Amino acid sequence: WVFIGLALGALMNFALPEDIFTQIPSWGSKLAILLFGIPFYICASASTPIAASMMMKGMSPGTALIFLLVGPATNFTSIAVLHKYIGRRGVVINIIAIAIVSLGFSFVVDALYESYGWSRIFKIETHAHAHSSWWEVGLAVFFAAILAKGIYKEKISPLLASKNKKDCCH
Repeated sequence: WVFIGLALGALMNFALPEDIFTQIPSWGSKLAILLFGIPFYICASASTPIAASMMMKGMSPGTALIFLLVGPATNFTSIAVLHKYIGRRGVVINIIAIAIVSLGFSFVVDALYESYGWSRIFKIETHAHAHSSWWEVGLAVFFAAILAKGIYKEKISPLLASKNKKDCCH
């Protein structure tokens, strides 16, 4: 999921125009993200790089918070399970509560950024003297190795094991 989130975040950085979210009124982007995030499953691991990418395109931190809270909390699978145990009325109350709480915190976060004068510009820039230390490169290689191991263990290894069983038994 982390890999998918990183890939989608990178694609958004590449494909979306600069400052696309600053052209939409704050309340409009909050409602759009809320309506987008409620029915779709976006796991927490994948949603973080996507939210960071949207913030670099001009989305407010509060609106990004809605995306981070609502996506993992409300999805069709969890709604179906909740429906089984608490019924339709309980599911509706749950979704409304999640929406209200995430909207409320969204406005609080944006108000904090405004009142303290925190920068809402999240751009990645390089400088002429920018370079990577051996520590940064080492950690990047370590993270890539862990990611590759997890993908191999979860996706590739079971496929190879099932293929070897078919080959040996026939």
